[in-house]
This record gives sequence, C-alpha cells and structure tokens, in this order.
Amino acid sequence: MPVTPRATRGRAPLAGALCAALVACVAACSLVDRYDAEASGACPAGRKACNGTCVGLDEPQSGCGLAVCDPCALANATARCSGDHACAVLACADGWGDCNGDPSDGCETNLRSDPNNCLSCGRSCAIPGGVGECSLDPTCSLTPCCKIALCEPPFRDCNQTFTDGCEVDTASDPANCGDCNEACPPGGVCAGGGCQVVAADAGGD
Repeated sequence: MPVTPRATRGRAPLAGALCAALVACVAACSLVDRYDAEASGACPAGRKACNGTCVGLDEPQSGCGLAVCDPCALANATARCSGDHACAVLACADGWGDCNGDPSDGCETNLRSDPNNCLSCGRSCAIPGGVGECSLDPTCSLTPCCKIALCEPPFRDCNQTFTDGCEVDTASDPANCGDCNEACPPGGVCAGGGCQVVAADAGGD
C-alpha cells in the first residue's frame, strides 16, 4: 500500500484547517462590522458606518472622510480620495482633461473640441487675423489639431498654413489685393482692397 512520506504526513489536514479558520475569521469580522454599525453606529478606528456596514474612511465608492457616505461622482473621471479626505481626480476619461484644476467638476474640458485646450490643457488654437478651432480632421498629424475656422475681413489665409493664421491683409497687400493671388499691375498700390495705378510725373524741361 502507498506510504505517505514522513515530511508531508499531516500537512494537508493542517492546511485545510487553517484555511477554514481564516474564512471563518473573515466572515466573523464582516458580521461584527455589520452588527456594530447596525446596533450602535460605532465602527472600529479607521472605519465609518455607511448603510449599516463599517467601511474604510477613504474609499471613493463610499465617500471620502468620516462625515460622508455619498460616493465620489466626478464628471468624466475616475475618483480617488485626497490626503485631506476630499474627492479628487485620479484619471480623466479619454478625450477629457481637468484643465481648471478644480476636482469638484471633474474632467470638465473636452480636449477634442475646446479651442483653448486642444488635445491637451493649455494648447490654444488662437491665431492672428481670425478664429481657430479644434478639429478632428483625419489629415492632422495629431488628432485633434488646430484649424482656421474663419478669417476676419480683410484678412485671408493665402498660404494655407495654420501657424501664421490669416496672414494677408487684402486691403493693402499689392500681391493679394482684395483676394488671395490678385496682384496689382507693376507700380500699382493696393488701397481698400482695390488696385490703384500711380500716375507718372508729367513735368519736365
């Protein structure tokens, strides 16, 4: 008949007994937490009573701090409890940012559409001579990216480059007079968006 080696004899029953005791202890502790909270509202140090159960003081799902049990509810964010027992932002949902640093409104900024915070907090789409927008245009090397939404007359974006905005004043640029690529004749000037030819001096001896 098989013989159990001396070194392992009795270990299996002992391990089983220890596991059973541990499970019983955990169950008993849970019952004590619930009983104490239901009976007197008292919980062990470092815990608080919420809905008849003793829970940790700083667990986002049951509120941060001793005085509250309401879960942290931060917009577009995963919550955590801060060192001063307040709900704080642990991480923002994809495409959102906590750009104002105020945890009470969570991750309030849409990084896909906010022209003042495009792709990341503080990345502005402001441009000279016009208005920038935060765009999901698939041609962007990074999405989203800043694009020119409109130019304020008489300015135009004649080089099709965002970085210098609406760079041409079509009211005075002789190479783009009134519109892009509308050049005045040689010697002409652009005034008010129209070309004017300066007459040559007729005087002489």
